[in-house]
Amino acid sequence: MNHAAEPIHSSISGGFLRHYMDIIADKALPYQWQVISGQRGPNPTVNNFRIAAGEVKGEFGGVPYQDTDLSKWLDAVGCALRNRRDASLEAIADAVIETIANAQDADGYLDTYYQLVRPNEKWTDPDSHELYCFGHMIEAGVAYWEGTGKTRLLEVACRMADHVCRVFGPEAGQLHGYRGHEIIEMALCRLFRATGETRYRDTAVWFVHARRDTPEQFYQATRKEGNPLDYGCWGWGDPERETSSYEHVTGHAVRAMYLYAGMADVAQLTGDEALLAHCRELLDEVTRRQMYITGGIGTTSVLEAYTYPYDLPNDTMYAETCASIGLCFFAHRMLMMQPDGELSDVIERCIYNILPAAIAQDGQHYFYVNPLQVNEEACRRDPLKTHVKPVRQAWYECACCPPNLARFFSSLPRYTATVQEGRLWLHLYAQGCTSFKLGGANITVAQHTDYPMEGRVRITVATDKPTAFALMLRIPGWCRRFWIDGRPGSSGMLSRGYLAIERNWSGETVLTLEMDMTPYMMQAHPRVREDSGKIVLTRGPVVYCCEEADNGALVEDLRASASAPIEQTWQNDVPGFGEYVGLSVPGKASSAAALAEERLYFPVEMSARNVTVKAIPYCLWGERVPGEMTVWIGRL
Repeated sequence: MNHAAEPIHSSISGGFLRHYMDIIADKALPYQWQVISGQRGPNPTVNNFRIAAGEVKGEFGGVPYQDTDLSKWLDAVGCALRNRRDASLEAIADAVIETIANAQDADGYLDTYYQLVRPNEKWTDPDSHELYCFGHMIEAGVAYWEGTGKTRLLEVACRMADHVCRVFGPEAGQLHGYRGHEIIEMALCRLFRATGETRYRDTAVWFVHARRDTPEQFYQATRKEGNPLDYGCWGWGDPERETSSYEHVTGHAVRAMYLYAGMADVAQLTGDEALLAHCRELLDEVTRRQMYITGGIGTTSVLEAYTYPYDLPNDTMYAETCASIGLCFFAHRMLMMQPDGELSDVIERCIYNILPAAIAQDGQHYFYVNPLQVNEEACRRDPLKTHVKPVRQAWYECACCPPNLARFFSSLPRYTATVQEGRLWLHLYAQGCTSFKLGGANITVAQHTDYPMEGRVRITVATDKPTAFALMLRIPGWCRRFWIDGRPGSSGMLSRGYLAIERNWSGETVLTLEMDMTPYMMQAHPRVREDSGKIVLTRGPVVYCCEEADNGALVEDLRASASAPIEQTWQNDVPGFGEYVGLSVPGKASSAAALAEERLYFPVEMSARNVTVKAIPYCLWGERVPGEMTVWIGRL
């Protein structure tokens, strides 16, 4: 069975997703460069490379994995330049790439923390982030080559990968285990696809198999004495009885997702059906038992980890931005091998909810933690909630999320469609175009839509010669009713969440998919104790929240009628975003008498007052004025 997707080129030209791609290209990338280059405060990232290259004198600054802020920024620039060339941005990137190349050691090693601070201790600390730094720079090298055709950073990446291949492996004299933060597996697979050098693939395979076959060399041998909680990919409790996250969803949420994405890469490159099946089990485990309705993952701030199935608190949660990006990496790799609407639903949940929420419209403020309930006073005064920020921040000491978000949004076109076994699978709906070759024909499939603000997608298929193939249209899991060219569809017409339109296409053909965007309410599984008796307002793939700006203080006190119709109103009050659909529903809240009570507890006879519960898309929360926010509200 061929699991590999065929060559394809997709672009996004308008709508919601293009809006966020433009925020990255026009606002975030210039701002992030100013930060990491030290123009906006004393950030040491670029200066560390300049010191290592001998361009300036000084000492290393920042955290041991400081290099990755620049690597991810360059990765994002490469993706952005592939979407739209920008001579000024490209010139900045070219110049700093030359500095990076000059900072690299002759043997290919490149990690400015160790080069400048611990030059005699390279590859001696299993808790280091060396492989993490290597992996991100390798990925940047591939992305910049894909976006510009320039090979300077790709050559740096190849030398780094060659170094890793020499140092790590099963042979005598090589290191047989090294814990670190996962990403090297993904990076080596990506570099193999770009260069065809089999040693990169083989080393990635070894890393994945070593974590499975001899995990004690990666983890338990370096566990901290007396600490039952491990920072890496191990879970909770007795080290003698627990399993690694290779076997079960546990441990650090980001590390687990990066590991799983690397495992999926290896499964595809080797045809390992058992590994592929295991990856699907892990993906189902996290999305069906440990994922928030917004697409967030990672339950606790303690070690940024999972706890146990259905434990999904709304106000002490972590849900790091990078974790959801990692979830998209993982789901997309699985989708490339086994098209399945449930996988696309996961990606869609993230890209319309948690990930756009993590960046402000100005491109200069970010969320690291993405809560579903916020009270500003609790964020300041409750020691269990101080990791939650009520407003987006300009930067972070550990700034992994802002440039990671930039590279993800810049790469969105690759998530929209795949061609596999003579079929074009449309996974995401967005204004744009996909082109590919099939059977000697040049085929273009254009989408015209304002999804997810509306449910209508007009699709134009154009081919320069008659060609038979199936156009696979995803019908999202949230969609209850749909029509094709005005004719109603049904779930019985779908296979794995996709509707097959098989034709002998000739010239230009236009068809229209219409999806019902009537708002609806969602409830959580009864095992999610924090959300018992509560509902969420949703419309299409968009999750809504209630803010103090629309509902007054004590938004957790709101209760919505589950039987009343949900009203829709077009609004335009978020600077820089444009129009969106707001929702409202009749509800109740505590009476004035109850609010005025001096007693802490009193009888229930006091009547509640009627209110209109108003909600906006979760991705826009905190964009207007600071205040309370909640996603889950009481149900009447």
